[in-house]
Amino acid sequence: MTIEKLRNQYYEAIDKLQDKEDIKNALPKPEYKVFFELIKGIIEKIDESIKEIENILSTETEQEVLEYLKEELELYKFKKEVCIDLYKEGKETEKIEELANKTKRKHIIFAKTESGNIYISKDLKDIPTEEYKDVLKCIERIETEEKSNNNEKGKSYGSNNAKIAGIKVEKEYQKRLYYKTLTPDTVYVMLLIAKKDDYISIDRNTLINRNQKTLNEFKKIKIEMQDEKRKQEIIEENEKIKEDLFSSFKKRKRD
Repeated sequence: MTIEKLRNQYYEAIDKLQDKEDIKNALPKPEYKVFFELIKGIIEKIDESIKEIENILSTETEQEVLEYLKEELELYKFKKEVCIDLYKEGKETEKIEELANKTKRKHIIFAKTESGNIYISKDLKDIPTEEYKDVLKCIERIETEEKSNNNEKGKSYGSNNAKIAGIKVEKEYQKRLYYKTLTPDTVYVMLLIAKKDDYISIDRNTLINRNQKTLNEFKKIKIEMQDEKRKQEIIEENEKIKEDLFSSFKKRKRD
């Protein structure tokens, strides 16, 4: 599909919307590869609509029509502001990713269920004990930016899919550890899968489902990390979680 067709689809998607969050959710995500080109095109199309209404307003005399057109004009201007804010958010996301690529040491934040349980602990139940070492290698490589012979470091997964945009994957044989960037030096580990060739669609659906379940926590932590003190508390809490996981791995391996 061409950029122009995509742009028109997004424009039509927000055409009848009025709520800020609804409009924002219907627009392309900053993690898309073609995000900036798309959002600029949508803003240009909104500008065309604004200009068209302003031209009609300059000649219209009927009061009822004038009131309607003025409301429409304000709504289009509001949608333009939402697009501009999202563009700025995209620039900030781009900046964080660029800094993250230059930051060699990462702290891992483990996604939790609503009841406070660690998702990766739940995912480990589907993996044989003797394969835990592969999971450890994935965790260590995410932390240190180390590359392996069978892995392309930090490969993006689904950059143009709204449901999984911004997710990266670390691989070790059949193990897949999925994560997202929080800050330049922190990542959010959200899912562990033992991948099988004949289960590709199932794995994808599992990833989409996990991303939806953890999205609110991810956004919450991202906001909290703007405070340096709170950020350090979160890092320390997750360092303890990692230590407990490593102890668990080693103990199960001995057993």
